[in-house]
Amino acid sequence: MSYGQSRGSTVGLTEALQNYFDKYFEAQRKNGGEACKGEEICAVTGPLRDKTRPIEEICSRCQLLPTKPGNVPSAITPLVISAYRTEALCESGAGPQYPNFFTPLAWEAFLTLKYARSKDQERSMPKPSKQPGQAGAQAALEARLKRS
Repeated sequence: MSYGQSRGSTVGLTEALQNYFDKYFEAQRKNGGEACKGEEICAVTGPLRDKTRPIEEICSRCQLLPTKPGNVPSAITPLVISAYRTEALCESGAGPQYPNFFTPLAWEAFLTLKYARSKDQERSMPKPSKQPGQAGAQAALEARLKRS
């Protein structure tokens, strides 16, 4: 049993799912929102046009590898699919309420996806500038007035 699964336990599955989503969203963010389009399209329009090297070698150096279709670890593939399906259902308003329809594991996968997406969006937000706030500006003004 992989990722610590033992008699119904999901130890490690959520962590593996979180790691996968983190790497996926980070690669997408760092590449302007782009994701791997797959080997078939890449063989026509991308680096896989180079037939002198094996596909694995070319893909292993690609920055979009974490987003490559079929690059999901097999132990968490059903959870990744479930998380995206649940997200689509909920966003469309067609999703039934938890716990009436979803298993706890499917719901946890969905929440992990939402958390990873939100964490990544937070990282892509511009950092606040280090300009002095109004209190700092007020203190600087008062200091100048005292010197005068």
